[in-house]
Amino acid sequence: MDFVPFGFGDSADVFLASLIYLLTITLAVATIKYAVMLAIVDTIPLWATLWIFEWTRKIAMMVIDLLIGLMVAGLIAAVTFAILATLPLGALMFAIDPIAMDGEFLFTAAFFVFGLRPGEHMMSAFRRKNQGESGNTVVVVNNSGGV
Repeated sequence: MDFVPFGFGDSADVFLASLIYLLTITLAVATIKYAVMLAIVDTIPLWATLWIFEWTRKIAMMVIDLLIGLMVAGLIAAVTFAILATLPLGALMFAIDPIAMDGEFLFTAAFFVFGLRPGEHMMSAFRRKNQGESGNTVVVVNNSGGV
């Protein structure tokens, strides 16, 4: 940027290079996030098969927690980005947004996988609901022998 006087062009070059670097990292994290989400959704039959067996159920729960965490982290990051974009200092915050989005996304996804574990809470609610019903099962067999 030789057209900027008094030597401020060098600072602008460093700022723009840093901004492009941060945006590239953010794009890489977003691409990986969507690729992992698509891979988990594509392999749902595998996770359903793992759910059948008691000893592999924890693996399926971990993958479900990861998927829920990725989805919620994306929603939280989108809301945060919208809030930051509407601030009066939106143009200045544009340089900080990639750092905020990556950090918040990674923290939220890790919190859901290792801390909150929403899949276990959903399954405990499902078990409580089913335990309230009677355990008797009635099977009706049609032995009419007709047509």
